[in-house]
Amino acid sequence: MKEFLIGFAAALVASSAAAQAVTARDKEWGAMYNRMNSIIDPYQAKLGLPRYWNTYCLDKTNLEEDAHPKDGSVPLGVVNWNALPEDQFKVTLHILEEYRTAEMMLCLADVKARLKAAERP
Repeated sequence: MKEFLIGFAAALVASSAAAQAVTARDKEWGAMYNRMNSIIDPYQAKLGLPRYWNTYCLDKTNLEEDAHPKDGSVPLGVVNWNALPEDQFKVTLHILEEYRTAEMMLCLADVKARLKAAERP
Protein backbone atom coordinates (compact mmCIF):
# COMPACT_ATOMS: atom_id res chain seq x y z
CA MET A 1 0.00 0.00 0.00
CA LYS A 2 2.89 2.34 0.82
CA GLU A 3 4.39 1.84 -2.68
CA PHE A 4 1.01 2.60 -4.23
CA LEU A 5 0.70 5.85 -2.30
CA ILE A 6 4.24 6.92 -3.21
CA GLY A 7 3.58 6.10 -6.87
CA PHE A 8 0.26 7.93 -6.79
CA ALA A 9 1.88 11.00 -5.19
CA ALA A 10 4.67 11.00 -7.80
CA ALA A 11 2.13 10.73 -10.63
CA LEU A 12 0.10 13.56 -9.11
CA VAL A 13 3.18 15.83 -8.88
CA ALA A 14 4.17 14.98 -12.47
CA SER A 15 0.70 15.63 -13.83
CA SER A 16 0.51 18.90 -11.90
CA ALA A 17 3.79 20.10 -13.43
CA ALA A 18 2.56 19.15 -16.91
CA ALA A 19 -0.73 20.96 -16.31
CA GLN A 20 1.12 24.08 -15.22
CA ALA A 21 3.28 23.96 -18.37
CA VAL A 22 0.20 23.68 -20.56
CA THR A 23 -1.43 26.53 -18.66
CA ALA A 24 1.63 28.73 -19.21
CA ARG A 25 1.54 27.96 -22.92
CA ASP A 26 -2.20 28.60 -23.04
CA LYS A 27 -1.47 32.03 -21.58
CA GLU A 28 1.13 32.61 -24.31
CA TRP A 29 -1.48 31.72 -26.95
CA GLY A 30 -3.99 34.08 -25.36
CA ALA A 31 -1.41 36.88 -25.22
CA MET A 32 -0.64 36.29 -28.91
CA TYR A 33 -4.30 36.73 -29.86
CA ASN A 34 -4.54 39.86 -27.70
CA ARG A 35 -1.53 41.38 -29.48
CA MET A 36 -2.99 40.43 -32.86
CA ASN A 37 -6.34 42.01 -31.97
CA SER A 38 -4.62 45.20 -30.81
CA ILE A 39 -3.29 45.59 -34.37
CA ILE A 40 -6.12 44.11 -36.42
CA ASP A 41 -9.08 45.77 -34.67
CA PRO A 42 -7.93 49.36 -35.35
CA TYR A 43 -7.01 48.39 -38.93
CA GLN A 44 -10.48 46.92 -39.52
CA ALA A 45 -12.06 50.06 -38.04
CA LYS A 46 -9.85 52.28 -40.23
CA LEU A 47 -11.09 50.38 -43.28
CA GLY A 48 -14.66 50.97 -42.12
CA LEU A 49 -15.51 47.27 -42.05
CA PRO A 50 -17.86 45.66 -39.52
CA ARG A 51 -16.12 43.55 -36.87
CA TYR A 52 -17.51 40.27 -38.24
CA TRP A 53 -15.04 40.52 -41.10
CA ASN A 54 -12.26 39.90 -38.55
CA THR A 55 -13.83 36.51 -37.81
CA TYR A 56 -14.16 35.78 -41.53
CA CYS A 57 -10.48 36.59 -42.11
CA LEU A 58 -9.34 34.57 -39.08
CA ASP A 59 -11.34 31.58 -40.32
CA LYS A 60 -9.90 32.01 -43.82
CA THR A 61 -6.37 32.17 -42.40
CA ASN A 62 -7.00 29.06 -40.27
CA LEU A 63 -8.27 27.13 -43.31
CA GLU A 64 -5.16 28.10 -45.27
CA GLU A 65 -2.98 26.98 -42.37
CA ASP A 66 -4.84 23.68 -42.09
CA ALA A 67 -4.10 22.97 -45.75
CA HIS A 68 -0.35 23.28 -45.07
CA PRO A 69 1.36 19.90 -44.64
CA LYS A 70 2.29 18.99 -41.07
CA ASP A 71 5.93 18.40 -41.93
CA GLY A 72 7.57 20.05 -38.94
CA SER A 73 8.35 23.32 -40.74
CA VAL A 74 7.98 26.54 -38.78
CA PRO A 75 5.39 27.81 -38.06
CA LEU A 76 2.63 26.15 -40.09
CA GLY A 77 3.97 22.61 -40.16
CA VAL A 78 4.41 22.19 -36.40
CA VAL A 79 2.76 18.94 -35.39
CA ASN A 80 2.89 19.11 -31.58
CA TRP A 81 3.31 22.56 -30.06
CA ASN A 82 3.53 21.13 -26.54
CA ALA A 83 6.55 19.04 -27.50
CA LEU A 84 8.62 22.10 -28.47
CA PRO A 85 11.29 23.27 -26.03
CA GLU A 86 10.32 26.56 -24.38
CA ASP A 87 12.69 28.80 -26.37
CA GLN A 88 11.66 27.22 -29.67
CA PHE A 89 7.99 27.47 -28.68
CA LYS A 90 8.27 31.22 -28.09
CA VAL A 91 10.13 31.91 -31.33
CA THR A 92 7.73 29.75 -33.35
CA LEU A 93 4.71 31.40 -31.73
CA HIS A 94 6.15 34.83 -32.57
CA ILE A 95 6.59 33.80 -36.22
CA LEU A 96 3.03 32.48 -36.30
CA GLU A 97 1.75 35.73 -34.78
CA GLU A 98 3.49 37.80 -37.43
CA TYR A 99 2.19 35.52 -40.19
CA ARG A 100 -1.41 35.53 -38.96
CA THR A 101 -1.43 39.28 -38.37
CA ALA A 102 -0.15 39.96 -41.90
CA GLU A 103 -2.54 37.44 -43.46
CA MET A 104 -5.51 38.94 -41.66
CA MET A 105 -4.58 42.48 -42.65
CA LEU A 106 -4.24 41.39 -46.28
CA CYS A 107 -7.59 39.61 -46.08
CA LEU A 108 -9.31 42.68 -44.63
CA ALA A 109 -7.82 44.90 -47.34
CA ASP A 110 -9.01 42.40 -49.96
CA VAL A 111 -12.52 42.37 -48.47
CA LYS A 112 -12.60 46.17 -48.55
CA ALA A 113 -11.47 46.24 -52.19
CA ARG A 114 -13.99 43.59 -53.23
CA LEU A 115 -16.86 45.35 -51.48
CA LYS A 116 -15.86 48.66 -53.07
CA ALA A 117 -15.64 47.03 -56.52
CA ALA A 118 -19.07 45.46 -56.04
CA GLU A 119 -20.56 48.91 -55.43
CA ARG A 120 -19.41 50.18 -58.85
CA PRO A 121 -21.89 49.83 -61.71
